[in-house]
Order: sequence, then structure tokens, then C-alpha cells
Amino acid sequence: MIRPSTVGTVLAAAVCVLPAPDHAQGQARCTYQVVDRVSGYTQTTQTGESIIHHVSGGIDYRCPDGARILADSAVVFQTANRAELFGNVRFNDATTELVSRRAFYYGNNRQLNAWDDIRLVDRQNGAVITGDELVLYRAAPGRPLDRMVITGRAPHATVFLTEGGIESVVPYEVDAQRFTLEGRRFFRAGGGVVVDRATLHAVGDSLDFDQEVGIMSVLENARVQDLNFDLVARTVTVLTPEGLVEEVLARESAELLGDDVVLEAPAIRMFVRDNLVQRLVAVGTIPPIPTEARSQEERSQEEGEGEQVGAAGEGPDGEEVVEDGTEAGASGAEPAGVDPTGPGSAVDTLPQPSAVADDFHLWADSIDVRSPGQVLDRVIAVGRARSESITAPDSIPTDLPEVAQEDWMVGDTIVARFSQPGSGEAAEPDGTDPNARAGADSVVIRVPADSVGGGAASAPDGQGLEADTTATMELESVTAIGEARSLYKIAPTDSTGALTGGPPALHYVKADLIRIHFFHQEVVRMEVEGQTIGYHFEPTLRPAPPPPDTARGSVFPPGSTGRPFQD
Repeated sequence: MIRPSTVGTVLAAAVCVLPAPDHAQGQARCTYQVVDRVSGYTQTTQTGESIIHHVSGGIDYRCPDGARILADSAVVFQTANRAELFGNVRFNDATTELVSRRAFYYGNNRQLNAWDDIRLVDRQNGAVITGDELVLYRAAPGRPLDRMVITGRAPHATVFLTEGGIESVVPYEVDAQRFTLEGRRFFRAGGGVVVDRATLHAVGDSLDFDQEVGIMSVLENARVQDLNFDLVARTVTVLTPEGLVEEVLARESAELLGDDVVLEAPAIRMFVRDNLVQRLVAVGTIPPIPTEARSQEERSQEEGEGEQVGAAGEGPDGEEVVEDGTEAGASGAEPAGVDPTGPGSAVDTLPQPSAVADDFHLWADSIDVRSPGQVLDRVIAVGRARSESITAPDSIPTDLPEVAQEDWMVGDTIVARFSQPGSGEAAEPDGTDPNARAGADSVVIRVPADSVGGGAASAPDGQGLEADTTATMELESVTAIGEARSLYKIAPTDSTGALTGGPPALHYVKADLIRIHFFHQEVVRMEVEGQTIGYHFEPTLRPAPPPPDTARGSVFPPGSTGRPFQD
């Protein structure tokens, strides 16, 4: 990244060398020469104590440290300690080059102004900033850092950030109305910012990049888009990686739209590896913008935490197990130092995080989305968790009570698993006994074949089921842990109810654990564990309405074609 302090080093030499050549004799200053041109001249005038030097024909100041200053002409006000350079102005040293058409240096104020076709280049990493006007303030009492501001028509920056200790190969292209560099640490952009890098596109009111700790924030009305996600929030912060894992933190009214999931929360943390989103964590509190980057070991641990629960409680054979449901997915849900019950907590002041995936809506105090290789695998909701199916309004029976309008499940923790269409275990194509597999303390409840919504689960034993190849990932199972309750609509046991289009049957269960298996968004099996209470409600069959009495209130006899009798 370009640093104003390197340009300032050149300018410090410039104020020493710009007076006439004889002032530099015998001193460790830059040497001066007039480039050979026909019209070139050097003239010095003195009025009282004021000494002014005019130089044309091309000037070239060369300093012992390799710094060099070139211009077509110059006017030096020696007494006022001010220099004015005109035409093809260049300040060069080993690391930085500044190009402009005009440049004025005010030695007493330690300030440089440059105008027209500004081009600032970092020779070490290739970063370039362009604009129309540049102001550089050297460090001074009350101003501990050099400060450079670049403005004008369409300022643009091409910068390479450090990733894993190595300068990135693909640059960030930044457009803004104003760039500000402070010392060797801060790069800021304001007045409306647009950032592009390969497939990534970000916009916001301003940008702040701390080069020392590797943190870049898009501030106010921030939006970051890539091929596979669209992330909006008040601020979005990117922690440039020290290794393989890159972290993105979206703060305040955060919303992420992905290929398989939509998240809304006060704050969302996204972990990226190999340009693929591996994990999303939505929390109900708003963590502060980090002031220092976490180590790669901390990030890798955080990005992979929860594997012991497995993902959220997964045993060696791949079956979920439950020891303490409150641990499932809790790791990484709250950033370090954030008290989820303290002032400003989500309990009373902020909305619960929510996730939508495959016509499935989930709310909780924190939501952990696992997507290894950017393929949705599971969603873990911890704290006052609730899930609902998303049903089209015109498909909800009008005679159902409000509590049964949607299928729902609640619990301390809810874990939803997803799979490729048709690849889930819900249909049990192998014919194994689900009761035997569930364990002695579990109860397996079979759902009638013609479940509500159309027959997608019409063959729960796996016969005749076909995968929907047009879907991305579909819901395989939902598990509620701790104070679990669920209510689902299923087909009536009396098939005549379904055939006549009557209301569905309702199945309510309360248990320590409830697991519901799906196929093509239809319930095919339910497992419950622990002390269980359940209710099954069958619809009351209404008698068919009597046929209309055609003999009464009609001027035509039965069987008449509607024409009057003929005698």
C-alpha cells in the first residue's frame, strides 16, 4: 500500500535543494542540474531580504539517498521557504513515485499541494492512486502522522492487500470521491465508495482499511456481492486472512441472500475458505468492529468449531446424539467479550436472527449455518428456537385455527439437515427397521402415505420415489432438543377425508427430543425421545349436503328439459 511518509521523505529533501545551487555546496544535500534545453535559463532576483530563483529548461534534483525531483520549470521563494514546480513534475525514490502537472511545497507548513493528472505509485507492490488534487501534510506537533488527501474528478485506487503474509495477486479496484492515507497504517475512502475485486463487488458510504492489523470496513449502507451471495448491513468488515480462512462481519440490520439460505440478524459472521462460504453465524447482539485481527489459529478453530457437536451432536456412525442440546452450534455464536444477556442484548431490544432455506423458516437467539465447500449441510439454531414450514397462502385450509396454519416446531435447540434432492435417508430405501435404528428409548411414528400437500411422500418405504433434480438442497430432517414441541398437518387416517378435500389431521407432540424426517418437503417419519405427550386430531367428517329438491320451487317437473309441456 502507498504510504504518505515515503513521499514526505522526498519532499523533506526538496526544501533543502530548491534554493540556488551555490547554497548546496559543501552540504549533504541533493545536487541540482539544469537539463540541456535551448530555451533553459536560471535567474535569481533579490528584493530586500526576499530571494527568488527562477529555473526553466527542465530541472533535475538528485539526492544522496536516491530520491529525485524533476520538472520542466520551478520558482523558489527562498526566504518564504516555498517552491513551485511546473510541467511534468515527478518525485521519485526507491519505493514511491508521485506524478503531477503542478506542485507547490510550503516548507514552513510542511505541506505539499499537487494538481492535475495526479498519479501516485507504490513501486514495491504496484498500488496506484490517481486523482486531480493531492494535499500532503507532513507530521508535526499536534499531527503525529503524515496525512495525504487525494480528491478531484473520479479518484481511483488499485491496491493489493496482504493475505497470509503475501501481497495478493488480484487487486482491489476502489472508486471514491476522496482518499485519505495516514502514516504507514490507515487507508480511507469517502464520499461514496465502490470496491471491485474479481467477482466481488462492494459499495458503501466510506471505507476504512487498517494495514497493520489487516481489517477493512465498508461503512454505512454497506453492500457486498459475489457470485454466490449478497450481503447488506450498516457496516461490513473484512479481516484479511493470515492463512486460509477469511472472516467477514456484517453489523446492524444484516441480511445475507445466498444460493440455498437467506439470513437476517443484528449481526452476521461469514467464514470464507478458497473463495467459498464455509460457515455463517447469525447472532442477536452487535459486536464491536474488531480493533485487531485474530490469529489464524483462532480463526481456523472458530471456523471449524462445533465439529465436536457435529455437528450438533453427531455420533461416529453419522446419527445425531444428544448430550447437552445447549452446546449444539453454540460455539462461535457469540463473539468473544459479548455478553448475550447484558445491556443491548437481543433478548428485549433486537430482533431474533432468522434463516430461510427450502421453504423452511427458522428463528433463534443464534443461528449457525454450516456449508462446507459452499454446499448447505445443516443449520443449528440455539436459544428459543422455532421453525415453521412456509406454505403458500392459497394452499392453507381456511377452516384451520391460527395455531395450525403452518407446521411448526420449537425447542431449546433446533438442528435442520439438508441433502441433495432424493439422497436423504427419510424414505429408507434399504428397508431397515426404523425402530431398531432409533434405539430402545425412541418411538418412531409413521406418517400416512397420502400426506397433506400432494403425495410427495406417497411411498414412505422408498418405492417409486423420484428426486427433484431442479432443486439445489432440500430439507432432510429437523430435530428439536430440550422442551421440544411440534405440530404438523398430516393426511387423515380415514382416506375419505382427503379425497373430499376436507381439513387435514393434526399431530401434536411434546418430548425431550423430536426428530421429523422429510422427503420433497413432506413429512414421512417422526421420532421422539424421553417423556412424551402426544395428541392426534382427526377432522370431523361433515355429512354430504342433500341434493337440491327439484320438485319444490320449480315450474318444471322432474326430468324436464326446461321446455313447457305441450298438450
